[in-house]
Amino acid sequence: MPWRVTSVRYLLGGVVVFHAVGLVGLWWSPWKEIFVHCTPVAIAGVALLAFGVDKCWTPTSILRLILCGVWGFFAEVAGVQKGWIFGSYRYGNVLGPMVLDVPLLLVLNWMWVIYGAQQVLEWIKVPGFTYHPYLTAALLVGYDVLLEKFATQFGLWFWQDGQIPFGNYVGWFVVSLLLASIWRPTALNKFGAQLFLFQISFFALSWLFSYFQ
Repeated sequence: MPWRVTSVRYLLGGVVVFHAVGLVGLWWSPWKEIFVHCTPVAIAGVALLAFGVDKCWTPTSILRLILCGVWGFFAEVAGVQKGWIFGSYRYGNVLGPMVLDVPLLLVLNWMWVIYGAQQVLEWIKVPGFTYHPYLTAALLVGYDVLLEKFATQFGLWFWQDGQIPFGNYVGWFVVSLLLASIWRPTALNKFGAQLFLFQISFFALSWLFSYFQ
């Protein structure tokens, strides 16, 4: 419906403006700490907007995506508590309340990255649906390469000895592959794909701006 298309465009425009203001605030304002602590709002807001616009949910797809979030969360717990899967690291206090030293927001974030990456593949019409989990995992490794720079720069998490181990990216590939095998999109949500690509662009610009500080 035309009104719905227009509304989605306004939402996308609002997200772009919100993140543009965030970039300026993070890199060139005296209120950097305030903007850093808006990170959970940005993560949750983008994910919930994408989920809310999607009108093709089924009980099974909802449960499968929640399962992805929970399993992703416990993969993080294994990393924080034991140094397994991703390596040895700890979370700062930016991402909100924690359970087992892992922010609860990570449940939603794992749901979002699995959802967003697969919607991108749907949008660009990648053939060979059987291979989508592998492509999703590869896309999310690239996403994490950009995310790591942002996260460590602003204290979202901290690596032991300050070094990101190569095993972190292997862990991202394996976990993403498993989770992408659990959940598949039932239909294209172009808005969700656009939001995910925009979020990648945000981290890429942050990575670029870091070299001018």
